[in-house]
Amino acid sequence: MRIVRTIIRPYSQLARASIRFRDGEVLKTYIKLYRHPKLPHTHNQDSAEREHSAHKTLHEAFQGLDGCTVVRPIAVFREWGGWVMENVDGRTLDSILRTKGNRISSVFSMAKLRRYASLTGRWLQHFQRSTRHDATVSLESAGVRQEIESALEDCEAFAREERDRIIDCSERLCSQTTQTSLGVVGQHGECFTPHHIFVSKGRVVVFDITGIKDGPAYEDLASLWVSLEAMLKYPLFKASDVEELQAAYLEGFSAEREIDESVFQLYVLKHMLKLLASWTRRSKGASFAALRSSAGRRFARNWLLNRVRD
Repeated sequence: MRIVRTIIRPYSQLARASIRFRDGEVLKTYIKLYRHPKLPHTHNQDSAEREHSAHKTLHEAFQGLDGCTVVRPIAVFREWGGWVMENVDGRTLDSILRTKGNRISSVFSMAKLRRYASLTGRWLQHFQRSTRHDATVSLESAGVRQEIESALEDCEAFAREERDRIIDCSERLCSQTTQTSLGVVGQHGECFTPHHIFVSKGRVVVFDITGIKDGPAYEDLASLWVSLEAMLKYPLFKASDVEELQAAYLEGFSAEREIDESVFQLYVLKHMLKLLASWTRRSKGASFAALRSSAGRRFARNWLLNRVRD
């Protein structure tokens, strides 16, 4: 086995490895080892087993669906707190979008990007169909308004009057909806964003499903939509480009279901605030990454203030 590349994360290590068998065949893989700095090794073992199991179940559920799937799991090694998955040759959707947003000569046409966005919506629709529960949760008990208020406290970007306008906007959206109960489905273990989507051979392949949790269907739907909206911070993305991608994404998702616009916009508001809070934390300091986060912070703040004025 030859380790090609290692990525160190806060709670795990990801290694790209090539395994050569005696017959000369080479299998390209990713090996993920959980390494939580403060929890016992049994936590790492359980996390690896849970993530491998989630990918195995979903890989089977996506068999036969054209254009989208999840990364194929190979084996889990509980004693190591790790598991092995098949390598995906391609690029993340996030990397493709950033290339399009920064380079005039990008080879990725809007037609290709629209297709990837539509397939992402289709993937999410099938994922939610495969993990749907009979239960529902009320909009109030889903806690989205409380999460909005909590995210506001982390943003450090608004005056009192501006905070009040954002809270008023969330209350107005709640009062406008006719959907008082929300369907419960599985959710991607982390925020569902283009970072977790590979584009490979014309397909979208989702990975890093760290543990499916149950919640409202709007959570992942709004998270990815906000990630596309955030592409506006790049100089070569026009508003019309982003709107095209968002429309393709929602069309891929909603082919068989209706979306309550007020509930959806409530979750969009929440996820933009969470993105702003994240950029606020990362913008402190004098590094290039901090400067880049500062630009994102300005974009998200202005976007939110413009939205609540509408």
